[in-house]
Amino acid sequence: MAGLQRSKIMDLLAQKQFSQIVHLDEKPKNIIKILLSLLYERDKLISWRAVQTLGLVVAQRVGDQTEIARDVIRRLLWSLNDESGGTGWYAPQAMGAVIATGPESLAEYIPIMFSFIDDPRLTVGVLWGMAVVARERPDLVQQYTDEIVPFLAKPDGQVRAHAWWALYCIDPQLVQQVDVSTLDGEIYWQGEMVAPLWLKQEF
Repeated sequence: MAGLQRSKIMDLLAQKQFSQIVHLDEKPKNIIKILLSLLYERDKLISWRAVQTLGLVVAQRVGDQTEIARDVIRRLLWSLNDESGGTGWYAPQAMGAVIATGPESLAEYIPIMFSFIDDPRLTVGVLWGMAVVARERPDLVQQYTDEIVPFLAKPDGQVRAHAWWALYCIDPQLVQQVDVSTLDGEIYWQGEMVAPLWLKQEF
């Protein structure tokens, strides 16, 4: 049964039917468990969509059940621990999605999420996580502005694009001098990878 439900969620992610996943006739904990496992998929787009849907499940099915949301964060942090036996490359962005949509008390995990920013394997995920939190509560991440700015000058195009996005979500004035057309990375937004210029035009 678990295998069938996982396949169903995979199919719904492929079709971008995120709301259907949120409202599956299944316990939220079970949906969350499957979504966490999908963060390890080889298909990067599926992993990104699992990140987004995880945030939606916490927001719409978990609500103010703080302990469930905290358990999700703890499991994501564990996946970044060498003892976990795995590598949670999508853990920082998933933390951001959960913090952004979960109970306000989860804000205490923002410094922990941000602490991974200097790991080159996790930098993009941390910046995206900061951006998604900023879109909901920019006041929670404004203090990190000065630490994010240097990432605009990194050689990695994905890092530069995500640094711009994080700063733009905190306060567009912070990056008003950046020529967005020169940013060659792509950013996940609502099921797809899109160009920074497209995001700026949308928002």
